[in-house]
Amino acid sequence: MHENYSSIVASEKILACLGEDGQLKGLFWPFKDSHHSHLEFSICGLAIDGESIWLDKNRDDMQISFFHAENILAVHWKVQHPRFQNIEVIKKVIPQDSSLIEKWSLDIPIEYANKKIQMWLLSSWKIHSEKRFQSVYSETGEDIIFAYNGNFWVGIAACNDSRYSHFQYVRAIQSNTNITMGEIVDTFLREPNHYRRIEMGNVYAAACTQPLALTQSRDNNNIFNGEVTILYEFGFHQDELEQKVSLHLDKTPIRNNVIEKINRNIINENILKIKTNLNIKKEYLKNISLSVLKSLIDENGALVAAPECDPDFISSGGYGFIWPRDAAFCALSLMKCGYINEARPILQFLSKVQNYNGDYFQRFDSQGNKAPSWCELQADQLGLVIVSFIEYLNYEKNENFSLSIKKGIQKLIHDFSEKGSLQNSFDLWEEFYGLHFYAHICAHAALTNSLPLFPELESDIRNSIKTCENFCYNHLYVTKQKRFARGVDPHSNRDLRADISLLSCIFPFTQFPIEDSLKLSIFEFCSEKLTTKMGVLRYENDIYKGGNSWILAGFWLAQAALELSHIKPELKIIANNLFENTLNLSNDAGFFAEQIHSQTGKPLWVVPLAWSHAFYLWTYEKFK
Repeated sequence: MHENYSSIVASEKILACLGEDGQLKGLFWPFKDSHHSHLEFSICGLAIDGESIWLDKNRDDMQISFFHAENILAVHWKVQHPRFQNIEVIKKVIPQDSSLIEKWSLDIPIEYANKKIQMWLLSSWKIHSEKRFQSVYSETGEDIIFAYNGNFWVGIAACNDSRYSHFQYVRAIQSNTNITMGEIVDTFLREPNHYRRIEMGNVYAAACTQPLALTQSRDNNNIFNGEVTILYEFGFHQDELEQKVSLHLDKTPIRNNVIEKINRNIINENILKIKTNLNIKKEYLKNISLSVLKSLIDENGALVAAPECDPDFISSGGYGFIWPRDAAFCALSLMKCGYINEARPILQFLSKVQNYNGDYFQRFDSQGNKAPSWCELQADQLGLVIVSFIEYLNYEKNENFSLSIKKGIQKLIHDFSEKGSLQNSFDLWEEFYGLHFYAHICAHAALTNSLPLFPELESDIRNSIKTCENFCYNHLYVTKQKRFARGVDPHSNRDLRADISLLSCIFPFTQFPIEDSLKLSIFEFCSEKLTTKMGVLRYENDIYKGGNSWILAGFWLAQAALELSHIKPELKIIANNLFENTLNLSNDAGFFAEQIHSQTGKPLWVVPLAWSHAFYLWTYEKFK
C-alpha cells in the first residue's frame, strides 16, 4: 500500500493525507508530526451482489480537486470495471475540528439499480507509532470501528442518511495472512462471520454498510443515486468518541450548505477554468499554497516540512518534522505576501526552541523536542531564522523575537571572531560537509539587517560582516570563471559545481557586495548547468532519488532572473517563462511536490512540500 500521497485537508486539530488513488493514507492527531499519524491506509470501494470493486486510479477516469475556500477535497472516479461500467463516484473529504467526514455519492446506471450495492472499508491503524493494540467491536448498539493505544482513540462510523445509520458488519482481520487484501475483502463480504469482532495486535479493520437505498435521479431516469457518510473521530476516551459519533448518527447536519455547492458540475467547470486560464490558475495556486502552509502549522506553531504517511519511506523521506530552515523561509514568504498573523505562530515556535547559545538544532518534532538528525547544527539555518525575525519586527514589536535575534547575532559574532567563518556543517541540502556560500550569505543578511537594532553591538557586527565578505572572496571566489564555489570542505577542496543556492546573493538576499556583472555570470552559469527539459536541478550532478528537478529550484531561478532584469531587460521574458513553466508542474489538486521528473514533469517524492509552496507564494507576489 506504500505510494506517494498527493493531497491534504486539515482543521486546526487534524491533518489528513490522501494518496494518488484518492484514498485516505494518513491521519495526524493531536499533533501534526511524524509521530502522530494514526493510519497506514483506509480504503473504500463498492460491492455489487457481494463482488468487490476497487477504485483504481490507473483503470478509472479519476480526478482530484481541492476547493480551498470551503476546505473540501473532492475525488471523482468514473469506474470502468470490466463487468460494471460507467458508475460515477464522488467523495468529498471535509475536516471538522477533530473529525474527518467523507461524503460519498454514487450514480448507478439503471441496469445495476436492482442489485445489492454496498460500500466496504478496509483500514490499517497505527496508533502513536505502534500497532500492538487494536480492536474492532460494538457495545453501543451501533456497529462502529474502534482502534486505540493508551490514551489515543479513533472511531469510524457509517451513516446512510436516507435509510440506515450504521455499518452492517464490522470485523477484525489478522494482517499476517498470506492472502492478498483483495482476497481478504472478498472473503469478508461473502463470510463476514468467518472473522471476529475483537482482535488484538496487528490487524485490519473491515466493514461494510447496509445495502444502499437508491433513488432515481431527478436529471436522468436511467441513473439512480446513493449516498453514504463515513466518519473518522478522534479523542482520548471511548465515551468521548461515542458521544461525537452519536451526533452524526442522529442525522445532525454536516456542513450541508457547503457540501451541496460542490457537485460534479462545479468540479468539472472549475478544473476546466483552472487548466485553460493562466491568471485563474495563478490565483488558485496562491490560495492552495496558503492553505497548505496553514494546514501544516500545528496548534503550537510548529510547521511540519511535509505530512509523513509513508512509514517505510518508500515514497517519501521522513519529512514529518520541523526544520528551522524550512519554517523560517515559510514564515518569511508569508510575511512578504502580507500574511503576518499566519507567520507569527511559526516564529513563536522558533523562538521557543532556540538553543541557549543562540543557534538551532537541525530539526525538531512538533512539541519542540530534538528529532533524529544528521548533524547537531546546520549553519545556514541561523541566519535565515534571524532574517525572518527581523522582518516581523517591521510590522510590530515583540520582545521575545528581539531577544532571539540578539542571541543569534551574538552567536554569529562569536563564530566569525573565533574562526573567521561559520562552523563547518552540512550544506542546505544536508549532503556536503564544510563551509558553504549559501550559509555565509544568510549570515551576512542577518548581520546587515540587525545593525539598526543593536547599536551597542555595532562595531562587532560590522567586523563580522567584513570577515564574512573576506571569507567568501578569499576562499570561495573563482576568479577565472567569475563566480563562487558552492563550498569548501575541511581539507580545503572547493566544490565548483553549479548550485541553485549560489543565487542567494540575488534572491532572497541583496545585501552582499557583488558587482552586477558577477551576478549575471552566476545566473548564466546556474541556468546553463541546471535547466532540464521540464524543470531545474538543485545542483549539478545531483544523485538524490535519481537526480530529479526540484520545484523550488525553478521558482528560485525565476526570482533571480526577475531581479536581474533591471540590468538585462531580456531576462524579464525568461523569468516569466520560468515562473509559468514551474507553476504548471503542480498536480491535479494544485499541490507542489518536492521534485518532478526532469523529462516528464511527473510529481515525485514528497507531496505537498511546504518549502515548494512557500517559494510559489513569494514568487507569485513578485510576479503579480
